[in-house]
Amino acid sequence: MKIDEAVVLAAGLGTRMRPITEGMPKCSIPFLGRPILHWTLSALEKAGIRRVFINLHHLPEAVMNCAEAYEGTLEILFSLESDILGTAGFLRPLENRIAGDAFFVVNSDVLFSMPIEDLSNDLAEHPGALACLGLRAHTPPYTPVELDGRGTIVSFGEGHHAFLGIYVARKELISGLPGEGKSEFVRDLAGPLLPSGQIRGRILQGRWLDVGTPVRFLRATLEALSPNYEWPPPPSGFSIEEHCKRPVLRHRSAWISQDAFFTGPAFVGPSCRVEHRTRLGNCAVIAGASLNEGDSLESAILSPHGRVQVTKGDLP
Repeated sequence: MKIDEAVVLAAGLGTRMRPITEGMPKCSIPFLGRPILHWTLSALEKAGIRRVFINLHHLPEAVMNCAEAYEGTLEILFSLESDILGTAGFLRPLENRIAGDAFFVVNSDVLFSMPIEDLSNDLAEHPGALACLGLRAHTPPYTPVELDGRGTIVSFGEGHHAFLGIYVARKELISGLPGEGKSEFVRDLAGPLLPSGQIRGRILQGRWLDVGTPVRFLRATLEALSPNYEWPPPPSGFSIEEHCKRPVLRHRSAWISQDAFFTGPAFVGPSCRVEHRTRLGNCAVIAGASLNEGDSLESAILSPHGRVQVTKGDLP
């Protein structure tokens, strides 16, 4: 089944990344120097998607500006929600705008490099199914999912697999939405359909990163400093340097004072400044942020809109 349309969910308030997201939407936060949204759009384009809808609510103009700065061939359209419609309610305004018989849905805070076309192939092989969800072996804290031997999802909330935030659905699924207003995918749409056997799951092989919380974002950033790390590589302009015998992934436009003291690995993004007598480690300095003279930043993410502290024990 050839599918060339997708929806990227970007309407959320980004509460887990506050105060950074009070000034910028989560999908526009740079991961390894590139907006999270751009990583998502690039992965969809590589998978053959040609038309993308992005739902909007929180800081909609910023999301639009971020999407329009993407350098690719995708046709990008938007769906503005005056009130957040939830992880299923967003489908209602798109019912008459999606041209094909089926479409992909992707969360805007996951990065992936995997054959999502396996999901559409599974849907094509099972004409009675309405959706096929991308899964992997269950790892807490994600909601578990149980499959039967035929690939049908039989329960949410228990099981040996986890939902990746990526799925393919037929347009007929939208008719199952309950009423108007906000509704959620598992609770209101997919869950009630489980007894009918119309919701399937497929284990996807490949790379997948959740960067939607401060801990996961910072873990993924610091992992990029590992000698064995391969994906996703930072855009051009970055290099790994050594400061105080600690690895630092620095963009060439960033400035680091010679007397800055590093207690651990760090990421220093484009146009960032690390001033004199600062102390930092196990941290990410992003989006043109600066550490003022004498500042300290450890186990934290810093942007021009504020910093998010992470519990040191949660990092590798």
